[in-house]
Amino acid sequence: MNFREAISGVFKVITFQRRTIANIARDLDATVFALFWIALGGVFNVMHSQLTRGVEASQYLTSPVLLIIVTAIVVAVLHTIARLLGGSGSFLSMMRVFGFALPITWILLLPFGSKGLLLVTIWLILVSIHLIAVVHQLSFGRATWTIMIPLLVTVGGIVGIVNFLGESILAKFF
Repeated sequence: MNFREAISGVFKVITFQRRTIANIARDLDATVFALFWIALGGVFNVMHSQLTRGVEASQYLTSPVLLIIVTAIVVAVLHTIARLLGGSGSFLSMMRVFGFALPITWILLLPFGSKGLLLVTIWLILVSIHLIAVVHQLSFGRATWTIMIPLLVTVGGIVGIVNFLGESILAKFF
């Protein structure tokens, strides 16, 4: 895979092209480009932060590394759930295709405001479901549950914390 194919791969992945997703999942050369796209997203995040609030130069190094680590953790959780639901894909295949999908978030660099965030969130969820279905050879329903389980656990945890701490303690932070 060369750089031009990698750019084309990003557009094909985020537009749900099943054959390209399957090819990227199997292509060992795509691993380097997947990590590159993730790291570049970290750099863009720092650049965006610099425009809005200022950053330290060291963040240009730490942000890409942290984004790769966070992405690996998220992919590991989704991969584990997909395997528990009967999926057959590998972690590395998931990491590759998610690396090619993350440039969707670069749209947030444009001044769309909250509507842009909503659009990107929905689009990324739909792409993620499709990626999981292709890589793990799951039905759309099982792939959807692979995404929904961590979302429901997270929302449930937040609601539990709010109920446990009470409104008075949370009012100090907001």
